[in-house]
Amino acid sequence: MRSLIVGCVVLLSAAGIAVGCSTQSSDSDSFVVTSPKAGHDAGVTGPAPQAQSADPPVAAQGQPAGCVVVRVGSQSSSGGAEQGFAAAPLAGPRVIFLNKNGGTYYPGNGIDNSSANRSTLVSQAVTMPAYSRTASDWQQLMDLTRQTYAPFNVVVTDQDPGAAPHVEVVVSGHPSMIGQPSSAAGISPLTGDCSVIERAVVFAFDQLLQGPDDQARVVTHEAGHAFGLDHELYCPDLMSYLFDCAWPKHFIDQTVACGEYTARACNCGGSQDSVQHLFTALGKNQGMGVMDAGSMAMDAGGGTTTTQLAVVLGTPADGASVMGNAPLSLSATVTGGRPSKVYLEWEMPSGTVEVDCDAPPAGTTCTRSSGAYTFAFTAGTGARAWSVRAMDGGGTSTTSARRTLTLTDGSAMPVVTISSPTAGDTYAPGETVALRVNATAKTSVSQVWLTWMAPSGSTQYPLSSLGGTSWGLDVPISTVAVKGSRGLRITAYDPQNLAGSQDVTIEVQ
Repeated sequence: MRSLIVGCVVLLSAAGIAVGCSTQSSDSDSFVVTSPKAGHDAGVTGPAPQAQSADPPVAAQGQPAGCVVVRVGSQSSSGGAEQGFAAAPLAGPRVIFLNKNGGTYYPGNGIDNSSANRSTLVSQAVTMPAYSRTASDWQQLMDLTRQTYAPFNVVVTDQDPGAAPHVEVVVSGHPSMIGQPSSAAGISPLTGDCSVIERAVVFAFDQLLQGPDDQARVVTHEAGHAFGLDHELYCPDLMSYLFDCAWPKHFIDQTVACGEYTARACNCGGSQDSVQHLFTALGKNQGMGVMDAGSMAMDAGGGTTTTQLAVVLGTPADGASVMGNAPLSLSATVTGGRPSKVYLEWEMPSGTVEVDCDAPPAGTTCTRSSGAYTFAFTAGTGARAWSVRAMDGGGTSTTSARRTLTLTDGSAMPVVTISSPTAGDTYAPGETVALRVNATAKTSVSQVWLTWMAPSGSTQYPLSSLGGTSWGLDVPISTVAVKGSRGLRITAYDPQNLAGSQDVTIEVQ
């Protein structure tokens, strides 16, 4: 019998509101991003509106949308045809199957069997829907997952391997569909001995996730649990819940303590190095030399030597409507190496303009942080399209997917007013930012999001409705946060996905 441990357990108050995550070793709640008492539930599907289940989510009551749940229970490794599923490592590469088609899943009776749609995470038969986003989003998700697992002896596919052993990640639906709290972005079984669950079935709920990069973060994190990884108390690592650090995250080749928000012993005792664990559990990519495989895993300094570039767009979302005749920011992340050049390709009715990040024209800025690039300028009104192109040192270019957006005249845009904090407010590491805003729209405000902009990257969280036009969220600053400015952008969306924003800057000292 192999015990499963708690990774992040979403707790519900008597009112059914998600209020925090508890760690394995504590009897009391360890509150993370929490909100004041709210009047009613608000959707947490992210800026691009998505179909919802009949059960309204409660994650907007303050729980981070990225909180990933690891189920508590037990899993037997013996009995019947399943006896050898978790035995010695397989001879060939393991397979991660990203399932975009959904399907019907049945209780596993103590053991997972991805080939038979049997899962320890469901208590009754449940039918999961197909992936709800675009084909372009799916391809970006596939590309990002493959990049993350490229150093290891793993094949990532969206074609069902059938009877062959594989870890299946069901990318669809809402956590309430399998009886999980509405704040759970994903859920995975995890053994107590750090071994691989050869036919694990895990879930990443795309209706709670904002785009391919957010989906990839949860998908790769969940698969990591199926391969025996615990949570790490080291922000840059993909297995960490901490957020005030570089983005996107990677598996980091560094030995660190485990834990969610406080240090604890790792699942197998002591500390954990996610890269070395995966090299041991999975092996190195057999399609490249050992040195090449190792160099593609991020080291503690954040460097990487591979030159195969990939470009993934950030915000705004595809098809978004944003304020015209106003400052506009477009973000993208380049992974796989250090590009020699990065360009924004901005399509207007009069033609396409290429903006060099190293030499932007007057009135345009381009900032970079690790692999994240942000172009900012004042745009007009009307339909636009954009993409980002990166060039490696050999002159080979990689271009992102193309996105469209509409720049409106602002007459129907939501209006956001930030009452707290005020510009220039200072906070010490470990303190909490009490965010309070007023958001109105011509029709109604459907959701409000915080974009937390740290020196090393940005992260988004949903605000809670406090009744009327008031929204709020309490955000704790990491005890190891670096000094410097933090930009807080509050964006409100109406039911038609029109957006209005206001920014404020605070200081961490």
